[in-house]
Amino acid sequence: MASGSLPSYDFVSLRHCGEVVHVMTATGPLNLARRIEVYRATLSANPTGNYFCMLDNSGGFENDFSISDIRFLDRMLIEAGVQAVHGVTVTRDPGYPKLLELLRQVMPSQGLVADVRLASTLAEAEHLLAGMVDLAKDGSI
Repeated sequence: MASGSLPSYDFVSLRHCGEVVHVMTATGPLNLARRIEVYRATLSANPTGNYFCMLDNSGGFENDFSISDIRFLDRMLIEAGVQAVHGVTVTRDPGYPKLLELLRQVMPSQGLVADVRLASTLAEAEHLLAGMVDLAKDGSI
């Protein structure tokens, strides 16, 4: 469907059970400017109100996001028709669990469902994301 390399990201968007799953690999530090670019690239290939993504940050690159950055990205998602974000991340970044908690608090206040999780391996992340897609297909989410 879509694929490419951007500063700090390689990505591929694949169709799975009527949804599109965006698989991203971090190749450098992650910040608002970099995330805007990958959202622009992937949102154009996103056919439903669900945004499914898997981030492989096995390199442990730092995530630098403020609450205002998250709100900005949330507006991008909403303007693209997204209602729910289903994401799984594999990372060695020790600050990532705090970022997930922040996402779980801020995103619903912007009107988005935040189904975001952490996995310890890529195999576990793939399994979790496949389950999220299956729930969407069954109408459970």
